[in-house]
Order: sequence, then C-alpha cells, then structure tokens
Amino acid sequence: VHDLTALRPAPRALNGWEAKTVALLASGWERIFFLDADAYCLADPTPLLERLSSSEPFIYWEDHPSGLTNVNWSVWGIDGRSVPPIQGGEFAIHVRHFWRDLVLAHWVDQHSDFSYSHQYGDQDSWRVALAISAGPYCCLDASRWDEIAHVCDFGGKPFLVHRCYGKMFYPEHVTPANQAHTNRRLDRLPDEARAWAHFDALLSGRSAAEAFGHVYTSGIWGPGESSGDGSAPEQAKPYLELINGLLKMSVAQRVIDLACGDGYIATRLDAPDVVGIDCHLPHIARLRHESPGKQWLHQDLERDRESLPCGDVALLKDVLLHWPNRLIREWLAWARTCGKWRWVICTQDRHQDIDGHDCLLGGYRPLNASLEPLRTLGLLPFGNYLHKGVLLLPVEHKTQNYTSRGRK
Repeated sequence: VHDLTALRPAPRALNGWEAKTVALLASGWERIFFLDADAYCLADPTPLLERLSSSEPFIYWEDHPSGLTNVNWSVWGIDGRSVPPIQGGEFAIHVRHFWRDLVLAHWVDQHSDFSYSHQYGDQDSWRVALAISAGPYCCLDASRWDEIAHVCDFGGKPFLVHRCYGKMFYPEHVTPANQAHTNRRLDRLPDEARAWAHFDALLSGRSAAEAFGHVYTSGIWGPGESSGDGSAPEQAKPYLELINGLLKMSVAQRVIDLACGDGYIATRLDAPDVVGIDCHLPHIARLRHESPGKQWLHQDLERDRESLPCGDVALLKDVLLHWPNRLIREWLAWARTCGKWRWVICTQDRHQDIDGHDCLLGGYRPLNASLEPLRTLGLLPFGNYLHKGVLLLPVEHKTQNYTSRGRK
C-alpha cells in the first residue's frame, strides 16, 4: 500500500480524481486493471490483462453518448472528437507501452484547477491525452447504463458493474450529501444478489456498539451524542404523555427502555422501576452518574437478548427503523415468545412508502404497519402522534419472576 500524500515530490493536486494517474505511476506494476472503489468484477479479469500489448496498451469501455460533448476541445487547440468518450471507472493499461499517454493524462490531472472546468474529470484526461498523442488504444463496446450503474460486457458476457449511483456504504458513512447515491439495490443488475450477499456478510460481523457508536460520536443524529429529534422535548412530550398514561392505567411496576440512547425518555418515565439499556457504553456510564435512581445496563439487544431483564413493559422507541428487515423479523418473533414482558410497544416514523424497504444496521427508513417488513408480524396499532406510529406486539404471557433490580 502506498500513501500517495507521502510521495516526493508531492503531487500538485490530489483531491480525488487526480489520484488515479498518480497511483498508476507509483504502483510499480507493468499491467494494471484499474477499478474505481464502487466497481467490481463479475468474472476473472486475467483475459483482459493478457490482451494488453503495444498495439492495445489502453483498453476501455465507451461511456454514455452524453459524454461526447464533455470536452471543450478549443481550449486544447485540437479536435479530439474522433476519440470515443471513456468510462473512467474501469480500464486496463500496459504502463510501459502507454507511458507517454499516461504522463500526458497525469499532467492534465495535475492541472485540474483549469482542465476539469473544461471536461468531466479524470476520464476526459485520458481522452485529451489520446487526442494529443494519436497513440494506439482499444475501445470496447459501450457500457450499458441501468438506473444506478454501468454494466460492462467482455467476451459477450457481463464482466463488470460500476455502481455510481448505488455505492455500498456503511450506514454511519451515509451523509445528506451522498445518501441519494448509496446502498440502492437493483435486482436486475447481473449478480446483484451475490454482491449484496458479500456485503451483508461483511456487515454481519459488526456489533451494534460499532455501528451506533460511530453514529453517536460523529454527531450524525445531533450534537453531543444526542439521539436526535425523537428525544427532543417537542417530539418526546406527546410520547411521554401517551406512555406514562398507559403505565398509570395498567399499574405497571417495571419498564424496560430498550436502546434508551441518550436517556431523555427513560429518565422521564413515570414508573417505580425503570431500566435503560443501550449498546453505547458512554451513554450508560453518563446515565449511571446522572440518574443513579434508575438501572442502566450496557447490552446489545440482538447478541444479549437472552439476558435482557424482565419487566411489565418493554419499549422500543425509534429502534426498528434502524434495523435491517431480517433482524426486525427475527427479534420480534423471539420477543413474542420469550416471556420476558407483558407488553412490547414499538414506536417509529411511519411515513414508509416503499413496500419491503430495507436498510443496514445503523441505517434508517420509516416503517408502516401496512407494509413489509411489519405487515405480516401481527403488530396492533396503538396510536399515532406527530409523524410517529405506535404499535403493540402481542406476546405469549408466561410467569415472570423478577426483583426490583431485574434478577430472575
């Protein structure tokens, strides 16, 4: 692994796209198959690398026809329209045979403060270099654009997917600026199920503490490791009125606030015995100090579910909307039969408009009881407030035996 920022002399411009030609020059390899970080192969790329030669030192796929007019050729003093537009997220290059053109493209990238205002980033740097050098290259078939990704064929079969508008990101790395282009699934893309199976396997090893810990420490939901708008006074007030009214009518003694977050709700629950549980240890440590009259437990709702404390009521407020559909189904099926609680009350944003809408652990999407994944789980509507829906999970009642501190 080379740290491009440590190269000497330092590259003049290294803001992202310019890094590609720097990396190619610094790699030390003779034959290279380059992939953007949001692209992956569907087949062994060896035949493509073996095809590289002095007569075909640069092999690429033609970009969308809209790229034909991206370059302002007049600023270069040449007419390079005969060079087909280049899909710059994937190509094969023989560095030794293509050295002159590579250095030209690198020079264009290093002057991106000028050149990129007259072209579309690095992929047009290759086009400018080829037009200047008039050197050999091989343009394969045009890539096929399908809603979120380029699909490139080789040997008559789908060979590569470049998912520009469906990048696979950890949920905590999704920001308002990139969320429109991340974690979109399109089942008709070749090997889409296999790609997501790889990504799901990567995510499955992550704990809730890791996923949500980054959310809190980076302030994605609000400053000071806040749990977001759902814990703000204006949104928490109607929820507390609803839940505290229910607790009073039912004479519930013990309430378990599952994934209590910053503790704003749990500290205001009107019950003799309140237990707050969260996977983010800094929350629990702070709440133990600030509210010693309540019990605070550091637990993972999925991995530690068998050791979760019993009680009259378990609250899941703004939790399910951050869980993948698989976990929602598995956990609620377990909660229905575990016998730990008399009632399980689930509350979340209800403006879901896509049936089966899924997300990754730590991600977000609203949920509606009339759509999957909740539709077939038997949740009963309990009430609505603001943009939130409150649902009751019917449970199989079993004899519970717990002390005021939750020991069976």
